[in-house]
Amino acid sequence: MAHILRLTIKKSMAVLVFLFLLTGNSYAKAQWEKFAETGATYVKGDLFDLGIEKLTISIDIYPNYDAYLYRGLAYTGKQLYDKAISDFSEAIAIDPNDVAAYSGRGNAYALKGWYPQAFSDLNEAIKMKPDDGRAYLYRAKIYYGLKEYKMAWEDLKTARMLGQPVDDETMEAYQKKALENSGKSKSKR
Repeated sequence: MAHILRLTIKKSMAVLVFLFLLTGNSYAKAQWEKFAETGATYVKGDLFDLGIEKLTISIDIYPNYDAYLYRGLAYTGKQLYDKAISDFSEAIAIDPNDVAAYSGRGNAYALKGWYPQAFSDLNEAIKMKPDDGRAYLYRAKIYYGLKEYKMAWEDLKTARMLGQPVDDETMEAYQKKALENSGKSKSKR
């Protein structure tokens, strides 16, 4: 019962704020931004359920790129990949020129084992912004899982060079596999 009451209050609040938005009131904009920022902060702290709750309120008030992006990240963190892919797709529809949603969706596709879609999104992210290491890091993990060790090593080196946190142990493991299997790779993605 308390859950239903809390849900009803949230929906009522969202409707009221949405009405403010329709009238051009800056209060409404401040509210959706506040919920989006709070939700993003929760997601960055791995508090995915709280983040999803705040980001959903933000989206209910005004569908926006940041809320979809961070909710997609939260769903990925909770291993709800279909929901993550849906949210990243919504973010891409809002801003098709921002690479973060492509990288996030590519990672979610990869975690589902949908490698062609993952490669497509990650390659698009790299094409759009070659100096953003996230897509290289995600793609390196896919190549490694597919036993394409040389390509995994190349992408991992690039990701680290571009500032992605990759520990020395991981670097050494990838390099070792690449050297052991040099000349055996056939794939050119």
